[in-house]
Amino acid sequence: MERELRKNESTLASVGTGIMWFGIWSAIKSILIFVSNITDKLAKLEGLERTAAVIFIILFMAAIVLISLKFHFYVGRAARAEARGEKRKGAYIVIAGIMFAFNILGIVLNIWIITTGGFSFNGQDSIDEMLVTVIVDITLAYLLLLMMITAVKVWSEESRFFSRAS
Repeated sequence: MERELRKNESTLASVGTGIMWFGIWSAIKSILIFVSNITDKLAKLEGLERTAAVIFIILFMAAIVLISLKFHFYVGRAARAEARGEKRKGAYIVIAGIMFAFNILGIVLNIWIITTGGFSFNGQDSIDEMLVTVIVDITLAYLLLLMMITAVKVWSEESRFFSRAS
C-alpha cells in the first residue's frame, strides 16, 4: 500500500511539472500566433491610431498570457505540493477540471475546423498546424485528467494508510 502511495505521489509530481511546462508552451504559442496574425492589420494603421492599437494589444495579450500562466502554475505547483505531502488544497482540482473542460472544447473546435474546413482565426492555418495543435491539446487534456485521478487516489490511499497506522 505504501509503495502504491509513493508511485502515485511520484506521478502527481511529474504531471504537475508537465502542466507547468504546458503553461509556458501555451504562452509562447499564444504570443507567436497573435503576433503573426496582427502584424498585417497593424501595418495598415498610422500615427496615434497605430500606437494606441499596439498598446492595447500588448496589454490585452499580456493579461491573457499571465492569467493562463497563473492557472497552469497554480495547478502544477499544487499537484507537486500534494505529492510532497504538504497540506492539500482541493481548489486546484476544481481549476484543473475547468481547464480540462476548456481544453476539450478547444480540441472539438479544432477537429471541427479540420474536418469541415470551417473558420480559422488567422486564415493561414494549415491542416498540419491544426493537427499538431490537436495532438498537443490532447496531451494536456490527458495530463490534467491523470492529475485529477491520481490526486484522488493519493487522498484515498493516504486516508487508508494513516488510518491503519494509528
